[in-house]
Amino acid sequence: MDRPPLVLLVDAPGGPRDALVSQLRAAGATAEVADTPDEGLQRVAQGDVDVVLAEIALDGFDLLARARGRGLAAPVVLVSEQVTVELAVQALHGGAFDVLRRPPEADALAVVLQRATHQRRAHPVELTPSTAATPGGLVGASDAMVAVYRVLARAARTAAPVLITGESGTGKELVAQAVHGYSSRRPRPLVAVNCGALSETLLESELFGHVRGAFTGAERTRRGLVAEADGGTLFLDEIGEISPRLQVQLLRVLQSGEIRPVGSDTPQRVDVRVIAATHRQLERLVADGRFRQDLYYRLKVIEIRVPPLRDRPDDIPMLVERFLRRAERTLTIDEDALTLLRSWPWPGNVRELENVIAQAVALSPGPTITVADLPRDLRGEQAPASSPGGVWTLAEVERDYTRRILDRCGGNKSQAARLLGVDRKTLQRILAR
Repeated sequence: MDRPPLVLLVDAPGGPRDALVSQLRAAGATAEVADTPDEGLQRVAQGDVDVVLAEIALDGFDLLARARGRGLAAPVVLVSEQVTVELAVQALHGGAFDVLRRPPEADALAVVLQRATHQRRAHPVELTPSTAATPGGLVGASDAMVAVYRVLARAARTAAPVLITGESGTGKELVAQAVHGYSSRRPRPLVAVNCGALSETLLESELFGHVRGAFTGAERTRRGLVAEADGGTLFLDEIGEISPRLQVQLLRVLQSGEIRPVGSDTPQRVDVRVIAATHRQLERLVADGRFRQDLYYRLKVIEIRVPPLRDRPDDIPMLVERFLRRAERTLTIDEDALTLLRSWPWPGNVRELENVIAQAVALSPGPTITVADLPRDLRGEQAPASSPGGVWTLAEVERDYTRRILDRCGGNKSQAARLLGVDRKTLQRILAR
């Protein structure tokens, strides 16, 4: 039987370290401790340590860099009470095996230890330096967002297609921007297109370009967005809306790296990384025959699921702070208002929260946002009224919220669509459910 993994915890003495030692032992590991990175490196150099857990606040990055420089084989897992996307990418690009939020969940800790120990014993680790840009945008330190950061950081190290899934308003485009921004393709363009906002004919021309005379009104040859993204990244938002014919053409791009402009007989070679996003259940579209299964699996080499805001209420204060910093005047928010915001189910997710804060900033007469400055919907009820069955489906919540926004806009669908951050076709589809 294999011996239990020997884990070296590099952390300052005290209660938090003792608690983590207890977690390690509960996970079946043998735990040793080191008070400083210097002490930890000396212990790791002896060669029998399977995994190193290092607290970032105690110069964990310094330990990682020095271990990498000396070619030490033990995988290094960094831990921190606050984990951001920048920190996760810095850690993983710098050679860390993983990054965990402290205190780690028992299951997550056990899985990481098992994987790291297997790697340590089966394949010596060669840590190599890497650098990363630091594009901003994503906010959150909840376990749900840390999971996103970890997959995002690994996706950025490859050129594989990425499928980003999640409800409308969760920040899927920000995730796409981060994957591109942390990748080796960041010097080249990130070209984005909303597949649900254009008709099939217009989308085909936008994506693949056309030659002069290809159709009525094509007075000159036009380069398509796929060609514009050559060497960089093509972001296809609302990929579930494209027609079967365009699905075939996109599959050809992924399979052969070639495009054929509308009206041309000559294929063109392109080097693009495709990132797609959707709020729809593509598996269901595949089962219904409305989305090609081969394209689905081509796009879903790496999947990043962005959690809805209701599943990460602890991130709401951080998001509110971000939105308030963008205001033209200095404002704060009181605890009662924050409590109300945390209790709302947010069917419109982060985009809805941003709109609520923008409205509160505009209406607040003083330097502090209070409950009275929040929309009536939030003040009147902390959740939508219950359906006859006692539970609302996500589609019902989305439709109910969309109708209220439409009422607030006096029935103006274009204005409501802009406020919700969707196109008119999506708005009409939601209302028709």
